[in-house]
Amino acid sequence: DVPRPAFDFWAGVRGQGEYLNPLLNINGRTAKIPGYATEIFMDQALEFIAGKRNKPFFLWLGQKAPHSPCTPPKHLERLYEDIEVPKPATYGEDHADKPAWFVEQHDHDYFHLLLHPNAAYQKYVKDFCRTIVSADEQLGRLLKTLDERGLAEDTAVIHLSDNGHFLGEHQLYSKMLMYEESIRIPLIVRYPRLAPAGRKCDDMVLNLDLAPTVLELAGAPIPADMEGRSFRSQVAGQPARGWRRSFRYEYYCSTWGLPDFDGVRTADGWKYCRFRDWEQMYNLKEDPTEVRNLAADPKYAGKKRELIAELHRLGGGTRLLRPPCPYKRRSEPTHTPHPPDFLKQ
Repeated sequence: DVPRPAFDFWAGVRGQGEYLNPLLNINGRTAKIPGYATEIFMDQALEFIAGKRNKPFFLWLGQKAPHSPCTPPKHLERLYEDIEVPKPATYGEDHADKPAWFVEQHDHDYFHLLLHPNAAYQKYVKDFCRTIVSADEQLGRLLKTLDERGLAEDTAVIHLSDNGHFLGEHQLYSKMLMYEESIRIPLIVRYPRLAPAGRKCDDMVLNLDLAPTVLELAGAPIPADMEGRSFRSQVAGQPARGWRRSFRYEYYCSTWGLPDFDGVRTADGWKYCRFRDWEQMYNLKEDPTEVRNLAADPKYAGKKRELIAELHRLGGGTRLLRPPCPYKRRSEPTHTPHPPDFLKQ
């Protein structure tokens, strides 16, 4: 509960915070603010912009939504009520070829979805989507404010998430693992001065590219030892020479019953991931849902060696991988437990 250095204005929550009536640290002073967190956070952001008048500013805004367990705002509680959300193709995937720790991810009954499979699944996914709609509404407030203040042309807005999320794919409901649903995130840039609307880019951009991009857009030097590359060229629709054709992904086990692992994902649609007791390898062009593990198939031994060599080139594939860490149950104080009426409509 202290002011954060290097910020003119700081407002944040402790841990994941709450959707309703969040407790905020506002420049070192703690206050419980009545209302819905997604709206309150945007209120704070717009107040900051108003105080800058016509001065340059940098604003970082991180919403809680759609972090689970999701609580939508009142006006969106019945959105999608008459829609049956289809389950993903891999919802009932056979885990017979998976190690025990993988199967246990499902057996821990994440978010009570095993108790009443369809009712719980429908509520879980709809509440997830409702909180995203709320975040979209608040982003609209930000864009409208920039338009009304005449700031839109000269303000770069970069919209993204910190991670992907499983919604029942592979019988999973979290993140961490190296499936596409977990490692891919949206990245949308609005910067009228530089980027005409509607353009798409297929280059592999990573979250570590954000800092150098922001520095270049602001006209500041990029430190030589900074990881990542500026994607200003992609924003401007220009070719980026020598752009990455692969990236390394790694995970250190914490409290969710997962082991250490690392892997490589290539721009041409191949993926290899190694664990202490297991390997995964997928051809995403032919198998986009990642259900045909080719790691043990002798026909793909050459491709596997190639991917392992690329993982080594990227600095991975050599460290000792630890077994799964103990699973921290939701009754323990690292997470807010679900309310008793979780399944009520």
